[in-house]
Amino acid sequence: MKRSGKGLMFLFGMVFVLVGALALSGCASCSTCGKKPGAATCGTKKSSCGVSSSNGMLHNSMTVPTRERSSSILAIDKSAPEFVRVGVPYECAITVTNLACYAVEDVVLTNKLSDKLKLVSSDPKASSQEGGVMTWNLGTFAPGESKVVKTMVTPLSAGDLQCCTSVTYKQVACLTPQAISPELKVALEGPAEAGLCDTIPLKVTVSNTGTGALTNVVVNQALPEGLVTQDGKGSVAFKVGTLNSGESKSYNVNTKAQKTGSFSNSAKASADGDVTASSSSVTTSVKQAALKVEQSCPKDIYAGRNAEFKITVTNTGDAVAQGTVLKSEIPSGASFVRASEGGSKSGGNVVWNLGNLNPKQSASVSVTYKGGGGTLSSAASANAACCNAAQEACAAEVKGIAAILLEVIDVEDPVEVGNAETYIISVTNQGSAADTGVRVVAKLGEKYEFVSSSGATKGEYAAGDVTFAPLASLGAKEKATWQVVAKPKEAGENIFTVSLKSDQLKTGVGETEATTSY
Repeated sequence: MKRSGKGLMFLFGMVFVLVGALALSGCASCSTCGKKPGAATCGTKKSSCGVSSSNGMLHNSMTVPTRERSSSILAIDKSAPEFVRVGVPYECAITVTNLACYAVEDVVLTNKLSDKLKLVSSDPKASSQEGGVMTWNLGTFAPGESKVVKTMVTPLSAGDLQCCTSVTYKQVACLTPQAISPELKVALEGPAEAGLCDTIPLKVTVSNTGTGALTNVVVNQALPEGLVTQDGKGSVAFKVGTLNSGESKSYNVNTKAQKTGSFSNSAKASADGDVTASSSSVTTSVKQAALKVEQSCPKDIYAGRNAEFKITVTNTGDAVAQGTVLKSEIPSGASFVRASEGGSKSGGNVVWNLGNLNPKQSASVSVTYKGGGGTLSSAASANAACCNAAQEACAAEVKGIAAILLEVIDVEDPVEVGNAETYIISVTNQGSAADTGVRVVAKLGEKYEFVSSSGATKGEYAAGDVTFAPLASLGAKEKATWQVVAKPKEAGENIFTVSLKSDQLKTGVGETEATTSY
């Protein structure tokens, strides 16, 4: 009879069933041994049926559907004691192994006991049992997988105790494409705060957190305005290449800010297959210190007195002013006396190392100078790391006091009548400021007659008085002199009187000199 193609396919796909009558005390059918039933060699310890014994145990192995392991799908190995006692339970172990390189499904193991055996228990428990026939649904066997069924049976009477095992299974042809789901992730790390002169490090990490490889992975990062790389670029890109499942790669970017402010950064990545990802934004606040200097000094001081200059430095910025240094210029013509807060003279300046100033923090110092006259002018300046220098000048006017000394001497004393006598008038400013409008008047006395006058200013004689023109200014420590020449008209004592007034010496002073004539 001719079979249809469908029938052939059915035969190839049907379940292979093998009933192996494997008797521990002999073969179920000696025809498989190549011997007639009842032959002396059937069921012996060295039977070609696969039964063997060692160390008091019987072993039987069989492979199905062929007798060769290389071409079979399942192997069945059984073991039990060679000799057992009636009424004493013993264990019979059955191991089923998948010899194929693919899974075998719906494996069902059947074990049939003779009526001389009674089942006590099994591990695992049989899926079904009817009389002396037990069935185990062992399910699917992976390639190379083995499962063991153990039974405890009790002999009920003496003789051969036959225990036969069979197995059924299904072969399946499977094709298993692997579904992958790669997942691209990008993470960006950066500092929350930085100084304007600091390097701002950014770290980009790209990862494949899914299954399967990502290919041609590229990371792009466009920097916000005002933030550039160390070589001045506004964007960066990295060719990552292939990212296997679970793999990560990191890249570091050193940037710098061109101005203060808040800068938000993010990074993007792409891969083949239109796979893209973006990182969360990282915001860095860029700050800078800013110093302000305020200085106060006395408006007026007198020459020779100390002048105290007070200086305050304030960080008006939003970053720490690191290593703040304050300098005060020593005024020209002045000398350094002392400084507070550890200030010390260094060259032409007084210097304070104030350390770090936090935002809105101030530091105040003072310095004392002594000046001889004129104007004491000093510029105070402060600077710190990554902070422009700030300065402020202050000037104190030094006031002087005029102090006039009037002296009169006669060159000849006594003097002979008819001879000339010279009087020298000296005016010295012993003070620290100039005196102006110095006016000198000399009275000759009744017994003298005028001859001439000379000196710092021109003199005019009238009615016994020599009046000198005012001297515009007589500076501190300066001296002016005048001379008056006169002749005695008669013998006796004459009083030569000089009076002086000035703009600063309004009440005037006087000096006399007595001269004797003979």
